Amino acid sequence: MINLESVKVTPRDQQVLNLLVQGCSNKEIAGQLNISPRTVKQHLRTLFLRAGIRGFCVPVSAKGGSE
Repeated sequence: MINLESVKVTPRDQQVLNLLVQGCSNKEIAGQLNISPRTVKQHLRTLFLRAGIRGFCVPVSAKGGSE
């Protein structure tokens, strides 16, 4: 089990995570935060590594659309 309370989360990481949990795609997150989709991916990658997550599956959004 992963203890998320021990994972360092920056304010920007938190913004990315909040939008991800709402079902936004990387492209949508990037648009809302005025950053590139590549930067969104880097935030997520860094968070997953800090949490010890080495591999993960990304569920398909109910909104449809692609990144």
